Amino acid sequence: MAITALSQPDSCQLEVKGLVLKKKGDKHLNLKDVPIKINEEGKGSRIIRSDTMWRFNFSLDLDSKYEIVFGDTNLGYVQKIVFFDTYGVPHDSRSGGDFNYVFDIDLFENIPYGDTQTLKKPVAYIVYDKENDHFSHTKDYTKREK
Repeated sequence: MAITALSQPDSCQLEVKGLVLKKKGDKHLNLKDVPIKINEEGKGSRIIRSDTMWRFNFSLDLDSKYEIVFGDTNLGYVQKIVFFDTYGVPHDSRSGGDFNYVFDIDLFENIPYGDTQTLKKPVAYIVYDKENDHFSHTKDYTKREK
């Protein structure tokens, strides 16, 4: 996962970008038009889709929590969830523009009678890293969920 950090006063956001991929054996195939549901704690949800180049790009406000659901079981793919906690960014770190977080996510096809219960939990937990002044995945959580 690649991470870049910047900021801006009151309107500072976390810009999230990446690719939606389908793992098939050793290869990764790109997926277009994949639904991505952005659930903001206490404020509802919105749905975007990956574009024709398999990219996704969305903004998250700071000082909130989000559950991002990639994929749709009705389209034949197991959903993957990534959790973002955008609390904890000091005001002096918000003065240079928006923060960025870039990653790719692999989806795979539903497996008939397969056990996908572990994927009902987030595959990654993204938080603000005060020491390095950027957003990063929580390595302990991500390692525990693999």
